[in-house]
Amino acid sequence: MINNIPAPKISKGFTIDDIHKIREWHYEKMKDATADERRKEAEENIRWFRKRMKESAEDIAAIKQARTEYDRSETVSDSDINWN
Repeated sequence: MINNIPAPKISKGFTIDDIHKIREWHYEKMKDATADERRKEAEENIRWFRKRMKESAEDIAAIKQARTEYDRSETVSDSDINWN
């Protein structure tokens, strides 16, 4: 059985104490879990992680595309400059 324990509050500075809180929380949450429950939990976490990575990659690609389009719109040619 996976214990329903609320996740710990993490400080804004993320300290070593926060790491200890997370490890203790995870231990308490999973200590009574069966092997099958642990596997399912891991699979859910992997799916969440892959989804977030895909979203991040899409966000980065969109930012790069927008930047490229902006850079192209700012290009100045010789005909745009009055040389007199």
